[in-house]
Parts: sequence; C-alpha cells; structure tokens
Amino acid sequence: MSEKKYLAKIIAKDPNGLQVISACCSDGKVKVDEIKFLKKNKLFLLSIERLNKENDKKSVVLIEYPRKDVWAVGFATKENKGEMANKLNKRLINVFVPTTPNPTSGFLLMLPYEDVIFLNMTFEEASKFIVSAGTSSGKN
Repeated sequence: MSEKKYLAKIIAKDPNGLQVISACCSDGKVKVDEIKFLKKNKLFLLSIERLNKENDKKSVVLIEYPRKDVWAVGFATKENKGEMANKLNKRLINVFVPTTPNPTSGFLLMLPYEDVIFLNMTFEEASKFIVSAGTSSGKN
C-alpha cells in the first residue's frame, strides 16, 4: 500500500470538468468514494492522491502562447508519442492550458519539448495562480 505524500482538492462544475482534471492528474489516483457533489454550489469536489510529489513539481510549465512574448501557465500531461509526433518527426509534449478563473475548461496544445519551460511550482500553487487571475501570493 502506497504512502500518501500529497493530497489535493479540486473543483469541477460538471462531469466534463472531471475528465479534464483527470487528464491533468494522470499520475495521481482518484478515490471514487471521495468525490462529492455540492448541490448548493453545483460543484463536484474530489480528492486526488498524488503518488510522486517530484513529478508534480515537474508538471507545471510556462509556454509562449498565444503569440511571441505572451506567456501562459499550463500542465504538462505527458510526452506525445503518438501519430502526431511521428508525422511531425518532433519530440512533442502535451500541455493542458486551463482558463481563468475556471480551470476545468481550457485547451490541449502539443508543443515541441524544447519550447516548454518547466517551473518549480506545485500543482496547487499553479492552480491558485490561475484561479486568482494571477493575484495569488505563491511563487509567481
């Protein structure tokens, strides 16, 4: 049985939001008995156990998007080893870029590995930064 090293609580407004969160936390373990629906706020609340805190710090990235000299915070989900990377003959990494202030929506970008800057931020610090529209007092 693995030891809990990290526990995060994340909100989603609908089941699609839960799927997006699941993609961002691919190396985490979601416990079904810890998913709750808050009727009053129309939100899902779930607990995610992260198996490796080191991987968590390596998943928050900075990318130049949507144009040169404009930057966005995202979550590297995994290296893209599929057809897209093969067709482009490039090393690609999948990055989910959440929207502010609702991080359950956003978009998936496939970027050249060398264009992605890995940050020394935790998932929570990055999430607070995104939800607060950049006003959180974490590492930013």
